[in-house]
Amino acid sequence: MAVIPRIYTPLSLETGMTVALDERAAAHIRVLRLKLGFSLYLFDGKGSEYKATLIKINKKQAQIYLSDRIDRKTESSLTITLAQGISRGDHMDFALQKAVELGVNRIIPLITEYSNFSQDRAEKRLAHWQGIITSACEQCGRNYLPTLENPQLFTDLLKATYYNEELKILLDPSANCTLKNLSLPIINKLITVLIGPEGGLSATEIRQAQKSGFIGVQLGPRILRTETATAAILANLQLLWGDF
Repeated sequence: MAVIPRIYTPLSLETGMTVALDERAAAHIRVLRLKLGFSLYLFDGKGSEYKATLIKINKKQAQIYLSDRIDRKTESSLTITLAQGISRGDHMDFALQKAVELGVNRIIPLITEYSNFSQDRAEKRLAHWQGIITSACEQCGRNYLPTLENPQLFTDLLKATYYNEELKILLDPSANCTLKNLSLPIINKLITVLIGPEGGLSATEIRQAQKSGFIGVQLGPRILRTETATAAILANLQLLWGDF
């Protein structure tokens, strides 16, 4: 059976509407080679999803008719913020894609000592990362787009999370603690995960994070790439306390 494609739109949706999709969504439909009358799902990134039918398509626009609302439950009981050290190119893309698939709710691109980041390209990179997040949601069945924050300095993250009542995890290959040693806050199930870029976090950054309440955790005896570490920690969190 063919998989029915899912398309994101920022528009408000309701049954019986005819929706004119933007150029990005129309281009996606053309890539999929959908014909008039084909079925698809349309979602707004805020929890609403509808069965839909393609009724018009051209180079710049596609028109979709919405029928039944879909009640798709794909969100984890965990509320996870990922503070991801900014990595080069594909490494960052892979980390963000897998973070979305594994249920992250909020993503903070983090400027650390070893990050390769230029403010001159910030707007372009943010737009690119937003595209990665949107595509991952379309693929994995989520109806809520994770929030993508503006790139943040490492020290600003520590100030913002200092008083938060949540489990704060710092990935540190030299740590003695593992996830099995930790306890999840039962009431709010809030977790912030801090991961360095290629080369990890500096010794100074690790000490600063620990002083701000982050608990150093290691993922076994092997050194993982930053994008592998992101997928590994999030999968384990879902296995221990989430919906795996």
